[in-house]
Amino acid sequence: MILGCATEAGPVFSDNVPPAASAVVPVRPSLDLVNAPSPVGALALDLVYERDPRQAGPRMMELRLQIQGDLQYVRSERLAGALNADKDLVVQSEAPGRLRTLLYTTRNTTRLAPGPLVRFWFARTGPGEVRFVEQSPVFAPPETDVGVTFGAPVLIGGAL
Repeated sequence: MILGCATEAGPVFSDNVPPAASAVVPVRPSLDLVNAPSPVGALALDLVYERDPRQAGPRMMELRLQIQGDLQYVRSERLAGALNADKDLVVQSEAPGRLRTLLYTTRNTTRLAPGPLVRFWFARTGPGEVRFVEQSPVFAPPETDVGVTFGAPVLIGGAL
């Protein structure tokens, strides 16, 4: 089948041109902190997980955050990704300014889907920063942790 050719009058194209195959760009597993609505004097950050939809998601997550400046961790809550997978959330103060976050369960082997997983609440009295402590592994089983990337630190200015 001739899809196109050139003549003295210019190029000629067939109406039977097959559509171009859409290129699927693999998405490496990633974690990001996204600002969520919060009242004055508070800061809410959503932990958002993304991955290639063709790949299986993790069954558990262990993550560490570093908190600096005038921020104090208050509480956290599970969001859609953790709720839909029926995972338990544990957040522990591992050291001053460092939080250890676990999403896991012994009740099932359901995998985490992409999307928001956890909302962290902080009290703020001035500027601060929340950043990922880049470590490995974050996800289990191991094949779900390959190539994981972490988002940029969240910088909070001084004005409330």
